[in-house]
Amino acid sequence: MIGSFRSLLLLLAILVSLVDSQFNSVRNFWPASYPLAVRAPYLNTWINTANGSDSLNFWPLHWDGSNIMGWSGFARIDGVTWQWMGQSPIGNSTALLTSEITPTSTRFSVLAGSVLFNLTFLSPIEPSDWVKQSLPFIYLSLEAESIDGQAHDVQVYSDISAEWISGNRGLVATWQTTQTDSSVYHRAQLQSPEYMTEINNIAEDSTVYYSMQTVTEVTYQTGQDSVVRGQFQSKGSLTNQQDTNFRAIEDDFVVLGISVNLGTNTNFLTPVVWGLGLVRDPVIEYAVSAGSTTTQNRSSYFWTEFDTISDAIDSFLADYSNATDRANKLDQQIMNAAQSVSSEYADLVAFGARQAMASSDITVAKNSDGTYNTSDVKAFQRDTGIGQRVNAVETLFATMPIHLYLNASLLGIHLDSLLQYQSSGYANAYAAPDLGNAFPIASGDALDTHSRGIEDTGNMLIMTLAHARTTGDGSLIKKYYNLLSTWADYLVSNALYPNGQTSADGITESNNTNLAIKGIIGIAAMAEISQAMGNTTAAQQYQANATTYVKLWESLASSSGHLLPTYEDASSSDFALMYNMYADTLLETNLIDQSIYSSQASYYSNLTQIAGKFGLTYDNTDSNKQANSAWTLFTAGSIASVSSVTQNQLIEMVHTRAGFNQTTGDFPLIYDDQTGNSSTTNGLASPGQGAMFALLALTVANSSITIPPSSSPSQSISAGAIAGAVVGSVIGVGSLIGVGLVIWLRRRRRLQLPNDEQISFDRPPPRMPTNANAYHDSIEAPTQPFDSQTLYVYGDHKQPTSTTIDTSRIQNTPGEGSESGYTVSSPTNQSMLSRSTLMRSETTQLRNDVENLRREMAALRAAQPYDDDAPPPQYT
Repeated sequence: MIGSFRSLLLLLAILVSLVDSQFNSVRNFWPASYPLAVRAPYLNTWINTANGSDSLNFWPLHWDGSNIMGWSGFARIDGVTWQWMGQSPIGNSTALLTSEITPTSTRFSVLAGSVLFNLTFLSPIEPSDWVKQSLPFIYLSLEAESIDGQAHDVQVYSDISAEWISGNRGLVATWQTTQTDSSVYHRAQLQSPEYMTEINNIAEDSTVYYSMQTVTEVTYQTGQDSVVRGQFQSKGSLTNQQDTNFRAIEDDFVVLGISVNLGTNTNFLTPVVWGLGLVRDPVIEYAVSAGSTTTQNRSSYFWTEFDTISDAIDSFLADYSNATDRANKLDQQIMNAAQSVSSEYADLVAFGARQAMASSDITVAKNSDGTYNTSDVKAFQRDTGIGQRVNAVETLFATMPIHLYLNASLLGIHLDSLLQYQSSGYANAYAAPDLGNAFPIASGDALDTHSRGIEDTGNMLIMTLAHARTTGDGSLIKKYYNLLSTWADYLVSNALYPNGQTSADGITESNNTNLAIKGIIGIAAMAEISQAMGNTTAAQQYQANATTYVKLWESLASSSGHLLPTYEDASSSDFALMYNMYADTLLETNLIDQSIYSSQASYYSNLTQIAGKFGLTYDNTDSNKQANSAWTLFTAGSIASVSSVTQNQLIEMVHTRAGFNQTTGDFPLIYDDQTGNSSTTNGLASPGQGAMFALLALTVANSSITIPPSSSPSQSISAGAIAGAVVGSVIGVGSLIGVGLVIWLRRRRRLQLPNDEQISFDRPPPRMPTNANAYHDSIEAPTQPFDSQTLYVYGDHKQPTSTTIDTSRIQNTPGEGSESGYTVSSPTNQSMLSRSTLMRSETTQLRNDVENLRREMAALRAAQPYDDDAPPPQYT
């Protein structure tokens, strides 16, 4: 197939050259900017091809579009010089014939006279190998062949400048060239590096490397750009000499060049391969906990394998053939799966993959003796395209699908850094929004107070369960169970009626429908987490709360066949993407009635008819009227099982923006729904584009969650923080539960609703995504029935005042235009108001009874201590 494609391409080129006409670019997908070296937080370089350009004769740019990253390529054919990349005044321009984007690579075919060059920029994605994935190097390979059947004398050349090492080009750089037994490489760094500092989004403590294996006819040179490139233009080779006049980056721009003489032939199919890397050590400064002043300087994981950078470079270059094979297999796997949805969807996952993976550093800490502690692996993600926040929770939530699809352990090592920091000394009952706002320093903020409690807490619980379900690894659940339960308690108190809360999109209106469902799903996630831990009582209680809340949510948020942006906001023109419903589909919590998904799918489909060119705004109550590619794909994933038509409509809108080349810049996360315009703070090159894998993540099979046994008392999980869930005696538990039931049933009889107003809390069957090849294995729901009217709150630290539920607002008779079968009754109905008042009074009394029970259980627990170190049963 590859051979036939090459023959067709050559035939096209020959025919075009014979008629001496303008070349036409033949592309499968033509975005405004192509990823070239997209591998690490500071190795993130693209090239613009906007507005119909048919060449690569532009300077590559850092992801922000503001910093030139000097990188050029030339070929000398029969004594004539051609420039196949860059904007130097030297040489003739080449014509760009084709391009292709895969998850790991960007490929171009360019024509220089009578020779066709095939260029591949490979940024490996190695999800199952921490050493390879953490090595911040990429390959540039070149193959050449004659299109006229004649032999040609060919030499090729490429260089980089020192612009890669600083955002301040007035700073002084140093450089040197090293030859090993198997390679030659250049390096450049600042004369005075600035530790853990970035300027204009470029790290000031990095070293850039440009390398090649030692092959026949390879030459090298460092020096002023015009001198080194002029040497290649006139001679076809370099001098093997080094310029030692260290100077400012912008002073007679120094370049680091490597050239190869390919000789005279018709085909040059053995690839010429350059290696480009950007290395920092350490890469992260991490505050290990909010309650400690201890910090760690953490290194990239690849240092556990290599003693020197020379060893790493030699290994990387020698691995090219195998790395290419692995990349091709991964590309094929991803693209075949995505093609089963649509060709547009395949383009999106290919375009989003590298930028989703490139913003993270996989790190390891050192032991006291200086050796690396390979059992302590943590990942840190830069909020690229938006700011310098470290492990921004909402962005990590958007990135989550690619981690789940490629290797969910990637998600786990990101979560671990957040969880560890908050497990000691963090004062809030809700999750932190990030680990600080000055990447690469992950300092956190122990005194942080913010209004995104529901947003971040829901995200953390959802992601923690998603990691455990996909990997079967319950270690995070066990290690941080008390922290997770504290967060779940916060959601029980606040999720149903969000007030004074802010969503990921900056929406601050009270009773935000989309934000509320995230919190409710977070409670359901905690039910699954508790079940995995063997805490059946807690699991049932959390599930009861989530089930009760979601029915009220459906009632409060539904109107005229769709969900409102905020409760009871009946404005006919207001809408929002309910992208947080995706978590219900992903985790198979099955909280939301199937009819809600169907009605939302129909509603979205109708909205696409009046949407902007580039999609639906995520919330049209927001004056910015912006679309969000990640949330649009989450929305597509949420309704995938009920409407492939709507799913594809949403995908096509994102695809339209991704392939829009009338702007400049990388694939943005957020953009104007009418013009497609974006900015450097709207998610250019954001890792949030991992959301393009939202549909593929639904096809990943799950594993039974296994909780590891306790290895020491310090690692044991105390379930005593859940009020009354675990005490020292099974008999004591049974007796107290019996007393509680008697009290509750007695009160419930007085509040018994008529039969036609009873609420069903049966869980619907799991929904499966369209075109899925594999599905999640369902985790069984607790078998004991839930008392649907009982609301539980755990822990001694708070007694919420906002969890009284007015069940008088729920009717079981389908209302006019209601898809869910629930309507909001008139607030002026006196009989319903009386029942509401009675319910509030009785619920207050119930709280008092539950508090008395809790105290009795605490007394029993104190009298008969339980074995805190006993491991919980496995969850199978």
